Amino acid sequence: MEIETKTVKQIASELGTNKNVIYRIIQKNNLRPIPEETNEQGRKNATRYTLGDFAIIKNEFIRLQETKKDTPEPSRDNKDTNSLESLQSLIESQRERIESLERELAESKRAESELRELLNKQIDQLTESQNQNKQLQTIIEQEQRIRAIQTLSIETKNKPKLLERFTSIFKPSRATEPTEKETPEE
Repeated sequence: MEIETKTVKQIASELGTNKNVIYRIIQKNNLRPIPEETNEQGRKNATRYTLGDFAIIKNEFIRLQETKKDTPEPSRDNKDTNSLESLQSLIESQRERIESLERELAESKRAESELRELLNKQIDQLTESQNQNKQLQTIIEQEQRIRAIQTLSIETKNKPKLLERFTSIFKPSRATEPTEKETPEE
């Protein structure tokens, strides 16, 4: 499935502006293009952006256009008054933007803190689980030894000669030992 993308030139054409405006919006919003591909000649293809990036660029472009419309043209006779008012208006809008960004930052920090806390809890639970697993393995090994000893004990009680048979396997056979009758007389 191929992702639908647009080049900067296509975006500028659709919005009726030039590429420089689009590049400024891209830079301002820290948008990253999709990884570049090369064509058959080995040259890099045009830089492309996803439709999600295009929506961000379009919204920012529209916002900029509306801001330009809202800003009145200063008349020559009250130029200083209008420029002071527009400067104050700009400062106020920037303050609002800064406050908004500070709220977003605080929310991001809170979310990060919650995620770190959750991650630490999961790490603690994993460590505890690993420790319990080690303890369980030790208990299983001890159980296996106990059962082996119990089995051997039961078998030796039911068959008392069993231990003698085991030991006789590892001792030299009596048939190969010289007996008194077979010893040569002196």
